[in-house]
Amino acid sequence: MGQITLNIYADKENPQAITKTLTAESYDLRMGTLEDFITLFDIEKMQDPQALANMILKAYNQVKDLLRDVFHGELTEEDWRDVRFTDLLTVVTQIGAAVLEQLKIIARGNARRA
Repeated sequence: MGQITLNIYADKENPQAITKTLTAESYDLRMGTLEDFITLFDIEKMQDPQALANMILKAYNQVKDLLRDVFHGELTEEDWRDVRFTDLLTVVTQIGAAVLEQLKIIARGNARRA
């Protein structure tokens, strides 16, 4: 399973510079995170960037809370303001892939690896 990463761009003098990168291992996702994600996102529509963007905008505050959970509280309010929307689309897609992987493991009856 892969890593979930979110870049923060807080350097006002060089807005292209990544000033911080948050990482989480997809296998660390807790059942509450999986449940929240499934409640917020239609996994079947996640390959459509416009549909994904709409889902994020509709659940804006919950997405922020979900990311705080995924990154174990490391995402601060200040960091959140310096996240690019395109990076947000990428990280939500990464979480979606991790959720699907977790569900496949659980469905196979091998919950120890989850």
